[in-house]
Amino acid sequence: MNQHPAYRFDDFLVDPEAWQLSRAGQEIHLEPVVLELLIYLISHRDRLVTRRELMDTVWGETVISESALSQAIVRLRKALQDASATP
Repeated sequence: MNQHPAYRFDDFLVDPEAWQLSRAGQEIHLEPVVLELLIYLISHRDRLVTRRELMDTVWGETVISESALSQAIVRLRKALQDASATP
């Protein structure tokens, strides 16, 4: 049984088992941590996820700055062609 379901939104497909993001069948290459960030956000979409929680769970023992988290979010939004002004 698949422990990590695939997620579809708009014309995107996030497949945690294959560790892949695609749009209309075309793979979008992301850094592993950015893909992990996306998967975490999708799997917890029913509630508010704090910056601290993201830093603690996605990066784990690796100490990062809030700026590094912000940059990862920027890269994710760019991959999804999402603009902060018109989310």
